[in-house]
Amino acid sequence: MSKLISYVMFLFVCLNAGLSDGVKLPPNIGRCNLKDPNLNECIGKNIEDAVRKFKDGAPQIGIPPFEPLKISKMVIGEGTGPVNVQQNFENIELSGLTDSKVLKEIVDMEKDKHYCESFSPKLELVNFVFVKK
Repeated sequence: MSKLISYVMFLFVCLNAGLSDGVKLPPNIGRCNLKDPNLNECIGKNIEDAVRKFKDGAPQIGIPPFEPLKISKMVIGEGTGPVNVQQNFENIELSGLTDSKVLKEIVDMEKDKHYCESFSPKLELVNFVFVKK
């Protein structure tokens, strides 16, 4: 689940950094200067803010609603503990994403690397189908 959240948040990093061609963000979405010495903190703050502001989506720029976030398919890989089960889900509605808090944000634009740690007080999967493989 944390990979999904990181992916969603990474989308906002790309938008926030101006890397997406042709996308004009609404004026109420914060921006960060790539030369800002506090770039990571700026991006983390703006990610949290954007996720909340896009709670109902932004169809004009192709962003679906985040509450609930609809996911057509998700695979959670096997763990390394005593229970090794791959979980396959379809038609998921994920609620609670807009309450997430970015704990740590590291972006290295030169190496095209992004690392994000976040905390979500409560995530709920509803209306999903567990697919047995």
